[in-house]
Amino acid sequence: MSVRKRVSWLLEALTEFRVAVGLVVLGAPVAVAGVLFRHLLGLGYAPPVIIGLSCLITGLAMPGSGVRRH
Repeated sequence: MSVRKRVSWLLEALTEFRVAVGLVVLGAPVAVAGVLFRHLLGLGYAPPVIIGLSCLITGLAMPGSGVRRH
C-alpha cells in the first residue's frame, strides 16, 4: 500500500469530532493526575496540569466551534 493511500485513509477516518473526543479523553486524566501531584503529594510540577487542561479545553471547544466540513 502506498503512502498516499495510507494518508488518505487516515484523513477520512480522522474526523474533527474524533480528534475532539480523543483530546478530552486524554486531557481529563492528565489534568486530574497533575492536580493530584501538585496538591496532594506536594510536588510543584505544573506541566501535567497545563497540558491536561489545554487538551481538555481544546477538545471541548472543537465541537462547539460550529465549523463543519461537508
